[in-house]
Amino acid sequence: MLDKRLVKVQWHDAHATSFTAYAEHEIPHAALIVETVGWLLREDDSGVSVANEWCADGSYRGYTFVPKGMVLAVEDIVKPRPARKRKIPAESPIA
Repeated sequence: MLDKRLVKVQWHDAHATSFTAYAEHEIPHAALIVETVGWLLREDDSGVSVANEWCADGSYRGYTFVPKGMVLAVEDIVKPRPARKRKIPAESPIA
């Protein structure tokens, strides 16, 4: 997986609770800040898509999409390495 950036995406997430009873002052009234780590599949005006798992057949699992307005930061963990040029050995002269 050398051609994708491994990133940490920090974003605001909406949240809900189970059917547990809460007093009004106990209910949080703010977005949660969440960090998701994965391979960056796409980043554009719509949002950010990352995958947590890469499979040998080229597919992905653990996909997360975050709308652009909720994204706080995208930080590289590992940048892709540039492809190495193979050195072709010079042919030896035939004696």
